[in-house]
Amino acid sequence: MKPMLVGCPFDNGIRMMQRFRRGVSGAADAPPAVLALLNEPCPRTMIDLAAYQFTVTSATVDDAASIRWQNEQTLAAHNVITREIRHLAEAGYLPMTIGGDHSITYPLYSGVAQAHLQSKLGLIYIDAHLDMRPLETHAGVSGLISSGNAFRRILEDKTISIAGQNMVAIGIHRSNSTIFGEMEQFAHEHGVTIVDNDQCSTMDIAAIAAKAVQIATAGMDGVYLSVDIDAVEATSAPGVSAPAQQGLTPPHWFTLIEQIAASTNVLGFDLVEVSSCSSAWTTLFDQKNPSSSHQNPDVLTPTAQFAAQTIRHFQHAVASRGL
Repeated sequence: MKPMLVGCPFDNGIRMMQRFRRGVSGAADAPPAVLALLNEPCPRTMIDLAAYQFTVTSATVDDAASIRWQNEQTLAAHNVITREIRHLAEAGYLPMTIGGDHSITYPLYSGVAQAHLQSKLGLIYIDAHLDMRPLETHAGVSGLISSGNAFRRILEDKTISIAGQNMVAIGIHRSNSTIFGEMEQFAHEHGVTIVDNDQCSTMDIAAIAAKAVQIATAGMDGVYLSVDIDAVEATSAPGVSAPAQQGLTPPHWFTLIEQIAASTNVLGFDLVEVSSCSSAWTTLFDQKNPSSSHQNPDVLTPTAQFAAQTIRHFQHAVASRGL
């Protein structure tokens, strides 16, 4: 398969989360910034999603019509993403997609799966969050897509033939919150393997990667790999919507990605949640958050540089397989 860099500048999922008083937008700014740093010869494309981006304002944050329209725009954009990725994969490319928020993994995975209908596709994702929230409800509008429910959507989509037994989540930060408990229960009920951040700190990281590949590929023909840069410690990746002070170290992050990419047939890859952190949810509600870490106007540059390094590590690992 030939690698193809794909920009996916879309963060409606985070913008929807802002209506629920969570999240910092700016992930749509990342693809051009990251692609500009990747000078290696590799075909590339940018999916045009500008028409579907939705700006939430303080006047519309709780407006049902606005919420419904934003969700419709997200669904339409996801359909575009699925179609574009399917066409690339059918043409023999390995899509390496730069997001964008984590909502895009659902259409990305769908596009790859549709292109490889004769193949069974496992899934490994590296993330600080489980992203298995149920579809959200706000202002009386239900079925809302956010950046926090991509993997639940994948598991619940009957047109996608993946069992939870072939899904592995790595780097998860545990929480005592009710929603984390609900997501963890959902994951366990579906057989999803969870390797939390503490385990990544205390166990052999190469062994974790090897076990993840073993689980995800059991009875499968290939793997989709999704990496959310908010799993990395904030000192190395400050430009994310939800920075993790005690996240994965860069050596652990790169080892996981290299080991996975070098040891199995990766049919699709995405890197998401790099962000300019341009607008926190507090601005929609006339609130100030003095403890917010999103005060540096240039968090995008160092995080984009780290993301570009990540893409290079992934590419080199895939190339090492000699396929």
